[in-house]
Amino acid sequence: MLGYSAVASGFAVLPLSLAVFVTVNFFTGRLLGRWSHKPLLVTGLVLLGAGSALWMTTTEHSSYGLTMLPGLLVMGVGTGLTFPTMTAAALSGVAPERHSVAGAVNVTAQQIGASVGVAALVAASTAASDTPAGYHVAHLVTALACGAAAAGIAVSRLRAS
Repeated sequence: MLGYSAVASGFAVLPLSLAVFVTVNFFTGRLLGRWSHKPLLVTGLVLLGAGSALWMTTTEHSSYGLTMLPGLLVMGVGTGLTFPTMTAAALSGVAPERHSVAGAVNVTAQQIGASVGVAALVAASTAASDTPAGYHVAHLVTALACGAAAAGIAVSRLRAS
């Protein structure tokens, strides 16, 4: 990443995890108490897509603070809104004695989705090229997928509870 060593790259992406941590621990629970799942899922997915779109502007000579960091922070907030809300939505309306089954189905679906998603992004990026242009294609696909998911949820009949 931007010519960084493996350790420096690890520290460079740390703000994403910190943004997830802060969003989940200080905001998402409170927002779920006030709003239904739908607006939080739509907002989270839009932020994830926007963060990925920001990364499309990155080149190997880009400034970390102007290109990478904003995308990391936006994606972190989007992740912090989306994943806990998905879990809450999956468990809503399920009898307490069935929460373990509903939770297991939710986690399984997330893992399958992540596996298929990573495979699709690797295929898209390597088909484009093994250069930054390939990564831009992967970020474009991610941004479009997040936008499509957000639009689908926005027009769905997802229950408020």
